[in-house]
Amino acid sequence: MLYTRTINGVELSFEDRGMVTSDPTIVCLPGLGQDHRGYQYILPFLVSKYRVIRILWRSHGANNESTGKWSVEDQANDTIALLDSLQVQKFIPISHFQGGWCAMEMAARLGKQRVPAVLLTDFILTRPPAEFIKGLQMMQNKETWYQGQAPLIKKWLNNTSNKNVLEHCERDLDTDGFENWAYFCWLVEKNYERWGSPIERLGAIEDPPLVRHIFSHPREAAYLAQHEEFARKHHDWFSFARLNGESHFSIVELPEAVSLHLSDLVRQVNSKQ
Repeated sequence: MLYTRTINGVELSFEDRGMVTSDPTIVCLPGLGQDHRGYQYILPFLVSKYRVIRILWRSHGANNESTGKWSVEDQANDTIALLDSLQVQKFIPISHFQGGWCAMEMAARLGKQRVPAVLLTDFILTRPPAEFIKGLQMMQNKETWYQGQAPLIKKWLNNTSNKNVLEHCERDLDTDGFENWAYFCWLVEKNYERWGSPIERLGAIEDPPLVRHIFSHPREAAYLAQHEEFARKHHDWFSFARLNGESHFSIVELPEAVSLHLSDLVRQVNSKQ
């Protein structure tokens, strides 16, 4: 069931489920083109153990009236204010795709006392190829957004035959229309302009929390090597795991595996207390 609260002058929808315990609350951040439904497959593995809050970005959910462009700072402001209103103290964000920008922003802003860990999923951590940026720009133009969107979704699917992934893309992925896709693409482009890449954004966080990135693709040796190099430099807080999924939708295709990594982060956080 979705609830709605007015936060920072806009109506935000969210879902709040699970068990309130001494463990950090799990906060689910959607990626590009998605909303809370992307996390429906992982919920059964989480709600018996943790309090789980699924976030919808502004202009999504019960009130989808346009609020204009929104930045990653807006995403973080909205999410933090919503969590404050729900009396959530310590929490672990799990993000999919480009939702990771907000997860990193909150970690940098709040510190590891409140955000002790972050789980990034299927987030290309390296600098983007020129065709990706071109696709983002095409999706900000109503005349070309479908031409930019279609090859991106095809790449995400990666010829998968997974039933959950195919149904998720058909039912849930494209329901917010041009405007919200355009705004999120603008947000993503601005973050690449500012930081260069997600891995450079991670490296700029002072006193970072535990961060784990899990992904199935890309499978190129060079991409894996960049993760290995970053993990060697930051072995005290960064880790990664490559899964054996067909698609770029780990939270949909491999929800149990993702939940196990999340639980491992919770155990590490609790062991430090």
